[in-house]
Amino acid sequence: MANFTFLALPPHFGRRRLQHQLIPQAVSGSIYFTADPVDGLLFQNPDLYHDLHVFKCVTTVVLNTGSRGEAANYTRMLERERGLEEAYKWMAGLPSKIPDLDAPIRNETTIQLGKHNISASLLPDMPNLQILYLRLPDSTHGGQGYPAYNGESLRKLYYPGIQTITSTDGTNNTYTAQDLNDVIAMILQFRQASNIHVLSYQDELSPDDNDVHSSEHADHIMSARIVMWVIKREKMEVKVQSYASDLMRSLAANINVTSTDYRMKTDAYLKYAAYDANMCHSLEECDDRYKKAKPYLDQYGEVDYVSAFLERAYYVVDQSRLDGR
Repeated sequence: MANFTFLALPPHFGRRRLQHQLIPQAVSGSIYFTADPVDGLLFQNPDLYHDLHVFKCVTTVVLNTGSRGEAANYTRMLERERGLEEAYKWMAGLPSKIPDLDAPIRNETTIQLGKHNISASLLPDMPNLQILYLRLPDSTHGGQGYPAYNGESLRKLYYPGIQTITSTDGTNNTYTAQDLNDVIAMILQFRQASNIHVLSYQDELSPDDNDVHSSEHADHIMSARIVMWVIKREKMEVKVQSYASDLMRSLAANINVTSTDYRMKTDAYLKYAAYDANMCHSLEECDDRYKKAKPYLDQYGEVDYVSAFLERAYYVVDQSRLDGR
């Protein structure tokens, strides 16, 4: 286990939404890097909510599709992305639509980063927000990859097992490790954000898929390590905040269930969950799954611990050296 400690996120006091002023889309603000679409809502909130609430310029970069090994399903992928966008609108205080899974899904925009065309969401009512979707394959907990995507995973790309990884959306965007580093570098350099938010890069990768109870998910670790390697390579002077994810379930609850932070975190999650069939869809269902979960006896499933994640938020403080890549 890596040498690091968890710190509870500090309470939030008295911030107000900025009025009569739009923050330019081009630079500054925060970038949130996640593995799956739901990660920021479960693990980086309420910080994400606080940034959106004051109309801060926010870019979110989602590396994976969140398919959990399901064979390529373009409609389901877009539904998860739409769920994330509805959650963001809710946190920003904008009207959120009643879920209609049969309604046409929002038009896509692409931006070119080097030789890759990246899908982007630019919500008309939120000029301060941009979400970028790389749509890479998910992996198993230990990073071994799923058969539906020929076993490709971020872990295998960087800890040699494969030479390239290909997006799952039919665009055939293919990345070497160097390609992916360069795309992340271009995002960081173009956005010039002063605050970078990642998941826990400090934890050690599990040796295999059997060690699911004492480690973070490999995609969570890798999505953060890639960013940290690029920041080190480019010698960027930015503030980086790292967040606990799966292991947070074993820590004490630290978000008061009567607080605004808890209400907004749960409401935002439920806005997302309405579009993701794999998640629990009410607090009652989430609580029931959590109560029935048997740590160290059952196979770990993130959705069984959503109720715990909604009541927790922890920073990870690094006390060890990150090996460069």
